[in-house]
Amino acid sequence: MPWIGLESSCSSEGVESLLKEYGYTVARKFAIELFVKESWMKFIIYEVIGFAEGVAELLSETFNCPALEAGPHLVLGEVSAKLWDEAAKVVMPTGESYIIPIYTYDGFLDVKMPTSKVRGLKGQIIIGGRAFDLPLKEEDILNLMIIDKRVKEKIEKAIAVYGEKRILSEELRERLGKKTRDEGRKSTRIEYEIDPETKIVFCLYDGKLTSMSLSRFTVFLAENQMFDELKEFLNKLPPSQLREIYNTLKEYLEVYKSTAGSRTELKNILEDLEKKLK
Repeated sequence: MPWIGLESSCSSEGVESLLKEYGYTVARKFAIELFVKESWMKFIIYEVIGFAEGVAELLSETFNCPALEAGPHLVLGEVSAKLWDEAAKVVMPTGESYIIPIYTYDGFLDVKMPTSKVRGLKGQIIIGGRAFDLPLKEEDILNLMIIDKRVKEKIEKAIAVYGEKRILSEELRERLGKKTRDEGRKSTRIEYEIDPETKIVFCLYDGKLTSMSLSRFTVFLAENQMFDELKEFLNKLPPSQLREIYNTLKEYLEVYKSTAGSRTELKNILEDLEKKLK
């Protein structure tokens, strides 16, 4: 819905009643900051039902204050191209006006992302017909793990385009943990979270999002010679799940005798597992 706003340091008394006189219905009220000309300015925003074109000039003149409007009339670019910006128009009491992009709309990934010119707005991604606020939280990710492969690909691409910090919350990134390969090998990041109910591992590896069973993830770590990560992963599992993992690793070592990499490391891990199982 369109926005109408007034700079926060100005007296806003009478704004809502004036908007009602203009025929608007105010749906909600909130605050944002915009980078206008050379500094940040805070605005009180009224989300309204109606058409906002030209209202900023009226408010600015009436209250002798910087005013703002935003809506469909301030789309920058072609919506048909599936990538466009939506802007806000800020009008100063002097008559100067500025067009400031506030959201980038990405129709390829169904992402709405705030620009660097605005503070106080959340991004959004539509997945499986549902809208999720960005960055995604842990509960969002766990809900999405069971959705088909195209969903994982969408999140993966969004991370590649907009970066992990804008797509995944700080809490989720901290929970997943940041891992690196041993020095001397190519640096590779792996982050993961175990869902105890489904016994599935949600894994973010080199910016690629996927999910695996416990056994498949164990083999994945062994194949990539990520032995420190493998030990840490095994320490997180309850005893009831270790027998299956032990058998999986033992079979992996037998089948891939000549290509399994550092067999000594794997043998040591297996020996430690065997002790825990006795």
